[in-house]
Amino acid sequence: MENIKVSVNCLVYNHEKYLRKCLDGFVMQKTNFKFEVLIHDDASTDGSVMIIREYEKKYPDIIKPIYQAENQYSKHVGISRTFQYPRAKGKYIAFCEGDDFWCDENKLQMQYDAMESNPEAVFCACKVQCVNESGINTNEYYPRTDIKPGRLTPKQMMLLMAEQNSYPFQTSGYFIKKNVCLDMISDAPKFVQASNVGDVPLMLYSLTKGDFIYIDKIMSCYRTLSLGSWNSRNNDELSKIKQVKNSIASYILFDVYSNFEYTNQVEKMILCDEFYINQLNNNYKEICKKKYREFFAGLSLNQKLYYRFASIFPFFEKTYSKVIKYKNEK
Repeated sequence: MENIKVSVNCLVYNHEKYLRKCLDGFVMQKTNFKFEVLIHDDASTDGSVMIIREYEKKYPDIIKPIYQAENQYSKHVGISRTFQYPRAKGKYIAFCEGDDFWCDENKLQMQYDAMESNPEAVFCACKVQCVNESGINTNEYYPRTDIKPGRLTPKQMMLLMAEQNSYPFQTSGYFIKKNVCLDMISDAPKFVQASNVGDVPLMLYSLTKGDFIYIDKIMSCYRTLSLGSWNSRNNDELSKIKQVKNSIASYILFDVYSNFEYTNQVEKMILCDEFYINQLNNNYKEICKKKYREFFAGLSLNQKLYYRFASIFPFFEKTYSKVIKYKNEK
């Protein structure tokens, strides 16, 4: 009988260019327990399926795929909650999409040991390095600032989320108790349903269930704006605005769900999202308002000057855009 301790949730869509790197990161893991890799290919139109079948044949005890004939994302199906979580056999679920990859062969073992040593914890995250589409380090990381490794209480975690604009940990570093993922499906909170992304609501739901553990070691790499990624498919301004508005709605509902225990942090996260929407909409007067002072302060000097001028002299933005367009056309 299989005694699998960890199930890896790997979502794939047209990741042929990156997939071998991802799968190699799974099969290189050194553990004293059994683990499985649950791959969901969402009807890829490139060579992803061929690569998955190759690894499935070579590592039949580890690689366990689902091959969709029709794309489920386009049907607005929640892939993880519908296909992945219910078939997971492990006590824990780790996450890594097909364009990201793990860079440490001891990742699963370290996170497993950390969780087993801290029974109050429901969520473990490691430091994640950002790389560009070609896999070159961009010198950006999650978390974006240094935080003390070890245990984080729900209150500390919420403070961290507010400080880092809701997203301190990147999904490829997640390691969560399976029962939390399953409870989220059965509980189906309104704040989870309101969001069109899965990672932030999963963090929020987890902090209502127990502590977090942070391992300050780079064990995973996040590939930014890769072909086939969710971000690359939702990179136009209208999609971004819709996503952020959904996030705001989700935060408001989370405030209710958590009995207003984290209202101050929720309000800050909402302000951050409103500031971003104003940037996307070129609402310069709004951007310069006092309530957004903290986020305005984080901009570059050039951005600050640009927004100040544009808020006072509306014609400035149009003239500036024409000059940039002219330079680009030359």
